[in-house]
Amino acid sequence: GTFLLFYKDLIRSSLHFRGDLLIFCSVIMFIIYSFAYRRIMKRYKGTFIIYRIFLLGIIFLIPIIFLEIPLYRTIRPDFKSAIFIFFLAIFCSFLGYYLWNLVIKKLGVKLTTNFILLIPIISIVTGIVVLGEEYNSNLIFATVLILSGAYLTSMANKESYF
Repeated sequence: GTFLLFYKDLIRSSLHFRGDLLIFCSVIMFIIYSFAYRRIMKRYKGTFIIYRIFLLGIIFLIPIIFLEIPLYRTIRPDFKSAIFIFFLAIFCSFLGYYLWNLVIKKLGVKLTTNFILLIPIISIVTGIVVLGEEYNSNLIFATVLILSGAYLTSMANKESYF
């Protein structure tokens, strides 16, 4: 269903291909994260897991800083920028992961990852309502496929891994 939303971009031009590929990769990675979290949530607290994720992220991103040194010569950080970065780190990253982990504990991985499937539908509705985009049979069919997939995976045997 999600493929139907952007297949014309892939066929006509590769203008959005990298962005579309990143979207798919991010969804896949978050699903993998959710299943990995399900395995380790029994042994560790959620805050400890998030701490380790952030620590490993910092360690692995440090080498990238050296690649961006020429960029730092053009940017002049100030107090306002530091506040924005702090806000993103606490509310968008830490709180986002923490709440996601709580939801996985309460609802389970399958139901929680189904919320990721709803992102394209929210994008369709927002595009139509806010941006005034036209809806067509392709969007309706994509929405039906996405909702059907989410329904079928939520109805799967609770004992199964997927």
